[in-house]
Amino acid sequence: MSSRYRISFAPSTYQRYFWLPVPDESSAYGLVRHAFAGSRLDAGTADKAFCGNIFALAKPSEMDWIHAKAPWPPTPDH
Repeated sequence: MSSRYRISFAPSTYQRYFWLPVPDESSAYGLVRHAFAGSRLDAGTADKAFCGNIFALAKPSEMDWIHAKAPWPPTPDH
């Protein structure tokens, strides 16, 4: 095969993230879903969200998932 038909695939980089309802005063319910880098299994008790704020990562209930809204549309503080 000539070199003009050779295709080189560069290693792909994927950003893994997870969403989690966390305590946030900006919500009437008291929780807002935020995105965090990595895997939930690898996260500790607190982590930095993509918005730059650090949040406690407790296990949310099913009601927390239902009532906690995602910060959409994004604002400068989220």
